[in-house]
Amino acid sequence: MLSVGDAAAAAASWGGSYVGSVDNARVIAFPRDQLATADAAEAALIEIDAAIAMVVGGHARRVRLTALPFVDRVAGIGAAHSRAAGVAFRLEGAERAGVVTVTVGPRE
Repeated sequence: MLSVGDAAAAAASWGGSYVGSVDNARVIAFPRDQLATADAAEAALIEIDAAIAMVVGGHARRVRLTALPFVDRVAGIGAAHSRAAGVAFRLEGAERAGVVTVTVGPRE
C-alpha cells in the first residue's frame, strides 16, 4: 500500500517536458481574393443576424461569435441590426492577432 507521501513524489505519466514544448497558435496573414472576402463578410453578417434572431426568439440569452472571419468589416451593420431589434451588441478586441469576438445579447 502506498502512503500519501509516496503518491506526492510519483512523477506524472506524461512527463514534465510536455507542457514546455507546446507551441502557441497564431494567425497567418495571407492575400485573399476580393470576391471571397466580400462573401466572407456577408457570411459574417448572416451569422450576426442569426445570433440576433436567437436572442429575440428567446432561444438564447447571449450568443458569442468568436474567430468569425471578417466580422470586424460588418460589425457596424450588425450593431445597427442589433439595436433595431433591442438586443445588446459588443465587439471585443482581439485577444490575439486576427481574432475578434462579437457578443450579441442580452435583450435591452
